Amino acid sequence: MDSISGAEIIEKVLLENPSGCLHLLLEIGYPAGRGGIRDLDEVKKIALRLANTPGAIIRGVTGFEGILSGGRTPEGYAEMEVFCQRILNAADLVSEYVDRPEIIISAGGSAFFDVVVRVFTQYKSATHKIRRILRSGGYLSFDHGLYGRVSPQGDSSPSLKPAIEVWGSILTQPEGDLALLNFGKRDVGIDVDNPNPVRVGHDGAISACIPKLNDQHAYLVGKLDSSVSLGDWVACGISHPCTTFDKWRIFPVIDDNDKVVDYVRTYF
Repeated sequence: MDSISGAEIIEKVLLENPSGCLHLLLEIGYPAGRGGIRDLDEVKKIALRLANTPGAIIRGVTGFEGILSGGRTPEGYAEMEVFCQRILNAADLVSEYVDRPEIIISAGGSAFFDVVVRVFTQYKSATHKIRRILRSGGYLSFDHGLYGRVSPQGDSSPSLKPAIEVWGSILTQPEGDLALLNFGKRDVGIDVDNPNPVRVGHDGAISACIPKLNDQHAYLVGKLDSSVSLGDWVACGISHPCTTFDKWRIFPVIDDNDKVVDYVRTYF
């Protein structure tokens, strides 16, 4: 919830459905970002409107920091910390309207969750227990691209490893440094980076890239003469898991020997 207009809609719906209730978080935003309250002076106004609406249950505050910063630079860290602190400042403003014994503070990106944890653990409340919720979905599969570049990978902490690949078979090799794989834009997300070839078969080395995709084909370019043959399977890492999950209703799960051992249904 991030506006008086939204609160008015909720009020109308609950008045028409007096037996119903809605559990709500007030969303905090930032200039030129997505949804969320820009001016913290609005937080108490919205909270008060909701507190006077039968069936509206304020649980805490939330925000989405995932696209706020461009990288792990000192400026990026500082920008992220300031925004996370804004969420905590909003929690202070909302707390008097939270009737439950617990207040929720939540953020949701997969790149700077370490910063979120560091800032959120500093939050104290004299009136409520605190539930801190991370909504960082990228941990589930990680990737070889976006999150591999921006997620925390320090030597002093466990590192995430990519757990999602898209495989393609070599259909043709019309030129010595060009082969065509049998997957394309319909099969893999390319909103951040194109797929990254990581191996041939189970453990064969490959030095190549995929500069272009059509709907059903990927262009594999590199030193291919001795490393691939027609019919070979090429495992490719992806960048930004969301838009690849979106393209598959069922994911095969493989073991360390590349044997399919299970399937996972997606609800993306």
